[in-house]
Amino acid sequence: NLSSITGEYYYAIEYTVLDTIPAYKFSSLVLSDTLPAGADYVDGLTVTRVEDGKNKTNWFTADTEDDKIQLTATALSSNDFYGYTYRVAFKVKMDPTEMDPVYQTSSGCDVYTVNNEANVTVKRGSAVSGKDTNTVTTTAFGRLPVITVLKKNERKELLEGAVYQVTAKD
Repeated sequence: NLSSITGEYYYAIEYTVLDTIPAYKFSSLVLSDTLPAGADYVDGLTVTRVEDGKNKTNWFTADTEDDKIQLTATALSSNDFYGYTYRVAFKVKMDPTEMDPVYQTSSGCDVYTVNNEANVTVKRGSAVSGKDTNTVTTTAFGRLPVITVLKKNERKELLEGAVYQVTAKD
């Protein structure tokens, strides 16, 4: 949960590349993530090999245009690429102008929710396989201002039944 409806946070996507023999190395591996409405790419894309914490960003080319993230592996010929899990992390920002919040009566807040899922496509020779990652849900609560309008007569006396509350929308 975010503390602000415009807060920044990180998405992390992990993918395990199984160990293989040279004859079965991948001909391509592409991780794709189209960010959902309500999430905008900011910066900071890195790829880390989970088992040893080494930065392997240089083993991939990245395209991060228009909230579409695409990573293409460039180290497929290296035996050192296989048999590890890679974590892709990047910073995003919640954009409430792209979402319709749900009002939560119990908290008096609008609730903004973003669900994100990536896909990894692998080619080995002429065979192609794809796998969706787990869906990640991010939630932010926005407490909206409540404006109270009181209707009074010319003597500045409150008129009975003339109290209105208006909740402003961002």
